[in-house]
Amino acid sequence: MRTEYTFDELLAEHDVEIVHDIDLKDGKFGRPEAAGIDRLIAGIAMGNRDDESRLERGLPCSTTSTRTSAEGEAES
Repeated sequence: MRTEYTFDELLAEHDVEIVHDIDLKDGKFGRPEAAGIDRLIAGIAMGNRDDESRLERGLPCSTTSTRTSAEGEAES
């Protein structure tokens, strides 16, 4: 069993867990940030009718979210 992972691999795993919890709404991974990110995405979708606008609004949030998540993991 593999015991060493790069920071990017760990971050990607957490992102997949968050997306899973948001998409399937089964709480399998219990990621606490999933509910907030779900609301953020819903707000962006409601306030922007076309995909291009949604992506334009969502990408800065994604970068901030990833950076904040990574900083929180480093502090744990």
